[in-house]
Amino acid sequence: MILLKLPWIIYLILTIFLLIGLNVLDPRESQTHKNINRAIHITAIFTAIAFVLLLTTPIAALRKGWTFDPKTRLSELITTNQLLPDEDNKNVDNLKPADIVIYLRYDCKDCHRAWPELKERLKDKNDVYIIYTRTPRGKAIRERYPITDVPSGIFIKNKKEYIRKSLYTNGEPNLKNVNRLLELQQKQRQATPVAIDE
Repeated sequence: MILLKLPWIIYLILTIFLLIGLNVLDPRESQTHKNINRAIHITAIFTAIAFVLLLTTPIAALRKGWTFDPKTRLSELITTNQLLPDEDNKNVDNLKPADIVIYLRYDCKDCHRAWPELKERLKDKNDVYIIYTRTPRGKAIRERYPITDVPSGIFIKNKKEYIRKSLYTNGEPNLKNVNRLLELQQKQRQATPVAIDE
């Protein structure tokens, strides 16, 4: 699993340096052999780059809860990865009252259709977290704060109570429900006294 956590650009750079190191040619070789070796190394470099690029797409999808399906086209993964946001690094025990959690599922077409408008409405909002229902983090959060459909949003009142709202109804994003979650968040913040550090 450590391989999944390291940036793929590091692997690419290491591969290129390795191939460049192998490209040190013996000065006694003929020009033909030098040309052949150079062609082999250039081909290896481009193959390594393509391999890394092909691996990063499904790995990014897996981090968003994609369930491997050999029928899924690479172009679909690329499009979905570009459309949907990364999951927030928020665990179930880190959630606090007045937080809002937006549940998405990687292969949910309603989530794909709703996200652009949800993203616009939620931008620059604090304490709003994107969670994918099929990631380990998402499963843990969903276990404590269950939902019935995706995309959905929840407003956390306390560790046990929450309000759930569907964010896609009648074939379109339900911005009324998004606004309701944001209103609840604002009301709870105003009702909770804020400690001032001196």
